[in-house]
Amino acid sequence: MSKQTVLSYEVHILVQGAWRIDSMFDDFDLAERAATQAIHSTFRPLAVRVVKQALDPVTNLITDRTVFRWSRSDEQNQRDETETRRQPSDYSRSNRATRPPEKPKAGPNLAWLSALFLILVCGGIAALIGFDYLVKRL
Repeated sequence: MSKQTVLSYEVHILVQGAWRIDSMFDDFDLAERAATQAIHSTFRPLAVRVVKQALDPVTNLITDRTVFRWSRSDEQNQRDETETRRQPSDYSRSNRATRPPEKPKAGPNLAWLSALFLILVCGGIAALIGFDYLVKRL
């Protein structure tokens, strides 16, 4: 197996469903620091990764390998795991919390329905009076 020569470390950012190269470095620590800054920037990308590009001198092939990655979903999954670990894992049927009773679904408010009905009735009466007035004038 031959020793590969590192060409660069690229910081990729996921923008609108496509990976875009944000910056390139020749040192992993600098690339990781730039990736961390991108994560905490006001832009808040969906995902960030650092890709190492290495050249194999024997085969003359360049290989890409992801050496650092972060995504919002990873962050959320980690939060969910932490919350799950806080809960007791040995639940039995007897001490399991019961589901609270469902609240009745909120329907239209009776006051709004009454007000709408009153407006429609008044409007209908006004229309009838108006038509009667027009018929008498013609």
